[in-house]
Amino acid sequence: MKDTDKSNMKKEEKQKKIISKADKKNKETKRSEKIKGHYARTFYYSFLISFMVFGLIAIFIFIYTQDKNFFGFSQRYYDRAVAYLEDGDVEAAQKELEACLNFDETYTRARTLLADIYIQNEQYAQAEALLSKSIELSPRDVDAYLEYIRVLAIQNKFDSVFNFINNISSSYMLMQVTEKLPSTPVVTPSPGNYDSEIQIEMAAEDGCTIYYTTDGSVPSYNSNVYDGTPIVLSQNSMTVRAVSSNEDGYISNEFNSSYSVYNSNTEYSFVDAKVEAIIRIMINKPQGAILYGDIESITSFSNISNEVSSVEGQIKTLEDLSAIPNLTTVTIHDETGISDFSALSNMRNVKNLDLTNCGVNSDALNSLSSMTWLENLTLDANSLSDISSLSSLVKLTALSLRDNNIKDISALSSLSSLTEIDFSENFIQDISVLSGLSRLKTLNLSNNLITTVSALSELSNLRDLRLSGNQITSVEALRSLTGLTTLDLSNNTISNISALSSMRSLVNLDISSNSVTSFEHLSGLSNLTTLNASYNTASNFDLLSGTNIKYLTASNMGLTDDALGRIATLSNRQTLDMRNNQIVDVSSLASLSRLTTLTISGNYPKNLSSLTACERLDTVNCSNSTVSDSDIYALRSHGITVITD
Repeated sequence: MKDTDKSNMKKEEKQKKIISKADKKNKETKRSEKIKGHYARTFYYSFLISFMVFGLIAIFIFIYTQDKNFFGFSQRYYDRAVAYLEDGDVEAAQKELEACLNFDETYTRARTLLADIYIQNEQYAQAEALLSKSIELSPRDVDAYLEYIRVLAIQNKFDSVFNFINNISSSYMLMQVTEKLPSTPVVTPSPGNYDSEIQIEMAAEDGCTIYYTTDGSVPSYNSNVYDGTPIVLSQNSMTVRAVSSNEDGYISNEFNSSYSVYNSNTEYSFVDAKVEAIIRIMINKPQGAILYGDIESITSFSNISNEVSSVEGQIKTLEDLSAIPNLTTVTIHDETGISDFSALSNMRNVKNLDLTNCGVNSDALNSLSSMTWLENLTLDANSLSDISSLSSLVKLTALSLRDNNIKDISALSSLSSLTEIDFSENFIQDISVLSGLSRLKTLNLSNNLITTVSALSELSNLRDLRLSGNQITSVEALRSLTGLTTLDLSNNTISNISALSSMRSLVNLDISSNSVTSFEHLSGLSNLTTLNASYNTASNFDLLSGTNIKYLTASNMGLTDDALGRIATLSNRQTLDMRNNQIVDVSSLASLSRLTTLTISGNYPKNLSSLTACERLDTVNCSNSTVSDSDIYALRSHGITVITD
């Protein structure tokens, strides 16, 4: 019995221990769950608070970036400036407004008021820059346009006003601006050719003053003031340029037209002896009086044609050309004695002007800037550096300024009609302005300082692109120019030409003097007929089998007979230039039945007689090489011209 009691007692003790252990575990579990709940609530509320704080910060930043004056910061600068002005402290007001715009450049009221202060202080350059920025930031702010016109006019920059008005791209804004400006003066009679004396009269709106010139120069506040007296023109030509100005300082767009008075039977007296000599040759009248009727049929004047090349002396003035009423093209080269080009501004019919190497400087260029009717302009070799005045020639479709000293071409931004540009042989680095000239078809930027061509990537109309002699390392940006037919990349530091694989329209390609090691990316250019690969290290010419190359130049490439064998697989070759390589055996070329001209000068050619199998071969140039007499004899016996000297 005692043993049984002891056994039961042990069982009860074990059960108590188990229950105690379970209770303890339950307590620990509840405590753990309580702690977990506490941390969960803490994390939840912390996250919620953080989310709300960051959300408020984000909202603040968004509002601040959208409108810096939302909290009144800009307004406080402006209010202080107004208070200073009321106290007569203009300098302090100016500083507050400048600080306001440094804080928020979009604050229009501060910008307008600061521009007024600049104008009052005759700080016109600052006012001009400020208002130009205003138009950029607020392109629908009519007042900014008007104030910009006024500050330009105050500085007598009337030509800049005309250019600005004519280049307002938005028709709506142009209408809004012109409605608030004075009307262009009304001039009678209508421009044109007359056979007897005319009296030119002008009229403007009430309260407006007319300023005018009759020599083709840009009018200004220093020009003639029209007082109602008619302008009499009894003979020759006259270009009238007139503008009206109101009391607020705004000026109108200009009247710009030419008048001519001549009688076909009236004798013309020349001013320049060489111009007269050239015209006498042109009209085949070496002697006798020249009448207006003799020169009215002339449409083109040139001093470089074969017929007039023997005329001696220098042209001193272009005044005589303004007497030729139907002149449309003027070509003058190497006449450095001309000091005044203003006579050209009277020639309203001249669309094409070429003044190559004529000493055209910045002042002369300003005279030409009034010829807003020009379509083609060539000013090569004139040592020009500043071309900003060309921005007014908005009708230009072709512009050539090669061989000058040009660095900045930003003036081209307004010349959106351009289809052809030649700016080769200058000092241009930045070509970003070209990205906006979407009509460009021909572009020559050879021999400049260009390192990147990304600005050209959107010029989808380009057909002829020349970039020789720059500092270009990558042409990846040109990949999109799939319409190119001619591409010159010579004399750069390009190694990767994979971008060219998309140019399936390419006909002419020059990649000479680069670091090209393979032609694999040219294999699919089925229209390629001319390739210059000289001064590279690529030799896998067999990869060009998918092309239609007829004219191949592969000089100075260290090529051996093995490479020549690969070239021989290109059966369409007509002209092959392999000068200055390491070629010995030319017999592999015997299969080129279409080959007409071969240049292998500067090599070590043997077996030239095998080329007699080339049925169309006409000329072999093996100068600066050692060639056996027997090979020369064999070629000449088949009527092939051999050049050995």
